[in-house]
Amino acid sequence: MEELLAEFEAHSPTLAAQARRRIPLAELGWVLQALIDERAPLVRVGDIVKALMKRPPSPLAAARLALGPDLVRPYLDDEETLHVIGVSRLVEAQLARGYYRTFFRELEAEMSRLSVRPFPFVLLCSDEVRHAVRRRVHPLYPNLPVIAWNEIHFDRTGVGVNTVGLIKTPEDIRNFYRMADSYRKWKARAARKGQI
Repeated sequence: MEELLAEFEAHSPTLAAQARRRIPLAELGWVLQALIDERAPLVRVGDIVKALMKRPPSPLAAARLALGPDLVRPYLDDEETLHVIGVSRLVEAQLARGYYRTFFRELEAEMSRLSVRPFPFVLLCSDEVRHAVRRRVHPLYPNLPVIAWNEIHFDRTGVGVNTVGLIKTPEDIRNFYRMADSYRKWKARAARKGQI
């Protein structure tokens, strides 16, 4: 990390001087170490420093966003597709309350099912729970990146998301079947009205 900061200071001495005055060294060190631990590509240290100088409430999240499309680029396949295991809103609500039992049970099942897949995949969740989820997931699945929805740059031409798995609750499944049943009934009513 010292080499990274020295290289940044050599290339951008003015910005480095401003950063020394406006960003606590411990915070900058913690953020850069967290990015290194998560194997984030640190090719835009200047953008990270600029984001931290704005004193965001969540420095790590701001630093990750500052990396832009470079953050997810290592996880794209040859067709610029990001393969993801999604997390349902009901599960995220449980995670926000610190309840991880359903999450880990479902994650274990998805990881087992996807173990034969030839392409890399990531765990995709909201930015509100991403850091806490990553802290909990890393000891069990150290090679599973955890990405937040707002870190994907859909404005990049050709980038797509392919959902290969979903961490869900039984209520999610019931809701799905309710929606499917409602759609089937609506379609049948519409077909009858068209026949009248």
